[in-house]
Amino acid sequence: MRKQNIYFMVLIILMTLLINSCTCWQYRKTNESSIDAANIDFMDINRKAIVKDFILFAKNSIEYYKTPVNETGGQGSFIGWVISPALLYTRYAKYIVVKTKKDELSITGTGYVIGVDGITCVKLTLQVWPLNYSIIINN
Repeated sequence: MRKQNIYFMVLIILMTLLINSCTCWQYRKTNESSIDAANIDFMDINRKAIVKDFILFAKNSIEYYKTPVNETGGQGSFIGWVISPALLYTRYAKYIVVKTKKDELSITGTGYVIGVDGITCVKLTLQVWPLNYSIIINN
């Protein structure tokens, strides 16, 4: 009698594990689309934060370009402009000055959320000229 109880308990445990694993698999399959939607929301938030920082960088760098050298500016050049160390790594991205020329500045912002390609992180590029700037979404 005792041996039958043990077999019965083992059978109950195995059935419980089987049912739980099937339930988890089914839950994961039904929620894949909502996970994708959540990732799109995070991508959007990440991009908007990078764009906000890029606008700040563009305004600061154009101001630097217009400011005379004796007032710590570039006096007609972007050469010498740097991103503040406090803003190189933010909550949403890391920033790198890719190109600095006399009349052009290029910055790359790489987010921490996977982008549209599903492999690499969100990435944007800021290009600044003396009178305007553009933001390009790379991923």
